[in-house]
Amino acid sequence: MTLVGRAVASRRLSSVAATRTPTTEISQTTLGQVEPPPRSIYSIKTKGFDMKNAGAAVRQVGTTRRVFLLDPYLTTIEIEGLAYRLRVMSKNQGINSVLIATDDDDDVEFSAIPSSARESEQLYVPVVDMPELGSNAVKDDRHIWHVAGGYNPRDLFQSGDYKDPSGIQTLMDGMQNLALATRGDVSSTRIPIITLPHGLVNDGGYALCMGSYMLASPDTCFAILNPSRGLAFDPIGLSYILPRLGQEFEQPVAQYPGAGMILALTGMHANAEDMMETGLATNYIESVSTLGTLERTLGNLLPWNQQAILKEPPRNHGAPRPKEDVNAAYRNVGVAGVINSFTAYQAAGGEMWGTQEENYMPGEDPSMELDPIPWQDDRESDLVNFAATFDDIFRREGTLGGLLERFREVASRKTNDKEEQEGIDVAKDIVKRMQSRSPLALSAVFRLMQLGSREGETLESCMTREKRVQAKLFVAGDFEAWGNHALKYKQSQEPPFGGWKHKSVMDVTKDEVDELLSTTD
Repeated sequence: MTLVGRAVASRRLSSVAATRTPTTEISQTTLGQVEPPPRSIYSIKTKGFDMKNAGAAVRQVGTTRRVFLLDPYLTTIEIEGLAYRLRVMSKNQGINSVLIATDDDDDVEFSAIPSSARESEQLYVPVVDMPELGSNAVKDDRHIWHVAGGYNPRDLFQSGDYKDPSGIQTLMDGMQNLALATRGDVSSTRIPIITLPHGLVNDGGYALCMGSYMLASPDTCFAILNPSRGLAFDPIGLSYILPRLGQEFEQPVAQYPGAGMILALTGMHANAEDMMETGLATNYIESVSTLGTLERTLGNLLPWNQQAILKEPPRNHGAPRPKEDVNAAYRNVGVAGVINSFTAYQAAGGEMWGTQEENYMPGEDPSMELDPIPWQDDRESDLVNFAATFDDIFRREGTLGGLLERFREVASRKTNDKEEQEGIDVAKDIVKRMQSRSPLALSAVFRLMQLGSREGETLESCMTREKRVQAKLFVAGDFEAWGNHALKYKQSQEPPFGGWKHKSVMDVTKDEVDELLSTTD
């Protein structure tokens, strides 16, 4: 992890689905039987203590596997290797979970030793400063960890690899595979993937947050920064996810399509509360200081293949294994219970069950009760409030130019009413953010959001479209112009860039956007 300044401001096997196993034939998949391992698997370290040049590492913690994100940006080969490892681990019946987590420690300095091991062995290593993004990048109330950003666009530009079509195709395929591996496949995935990113996740980094459980801590936030670099969505399905915010957990935000548009078009940071109220996160954890206990608790649970209460029906020698798993209802329930015990509230409801007797229904076993008490009245989200305030604009305007013009009209109003002024100030901020981004990239993002919101679209169809657009934007001019500007500065000191190919979104023609979406070169 590295430090960045804090900015102003469906998915997967859901957490419910993760407690159930499909009633198909029980897979005999193990680590060695999934698929031949690619060479990229060796880029993700599992042993040793020299982690200085590693982007990610995997460690065993009892019957769980801990994934360390040692650098917010991964190389192409690391993306491929991590996707493979996650895909294999999610089918490994000899474990019970995969935990992708970060906290306030420098995992590189600790050689990616699990938090639970450091606590139990009392390995007190002096705290050192993380490698700075700038001279003032000190962790304090104004800064947060940068957890995951996919690939590094500055490195991609500096190396010139963005000009290599086959290399870009490999990178985009890797990003898609990483998202799909984290999300899992309902027909074959057995092991829930849990992510606890204590800091900023941006753009393609959200691929690692698409598993069964996404735990938001107080410092967790999400932002789409690519249009400020002349790029659109990385191919992880955001044009499918963002138009459907709140639908998976039937949240109030589902009636406000502008929530996803605000994130996509402005680069506004969604904080932990925003992520919880939109379903971008599934559970809220009040402190990452419990990470070691969470690791240890998961590591002590039975592996998936031993989470059984009922015996399999007797069968004759040589008879095929029954197609239905008689213990399907009991597998992964223990993991769900552990996650809920560390959770303050869920996206699907509210406060978790307490220990008072009146919280349980008569005749029910409290240890098997995983549902939350509905309790949403006291939860707030600025993102949802903004989407509700400007709902009429988002519903009436079908063009990006029209949307921007309507926000300009609101931003130009004069009033003495305090509440109305707050709305005007938000509109001004939205206009400022949209005007600072690449008009071509922003136009592409807007069209991708429109297409992705259509009925009948799938995560995969949106990924394919995102991949095609992104590959073309790398060589469309704006990314190169941004790259030449960015390399003049340290990342934390980089001033906003405004030398885009088009002066405004009004100058971007429909033909130009159509060309980005075209299946022909």
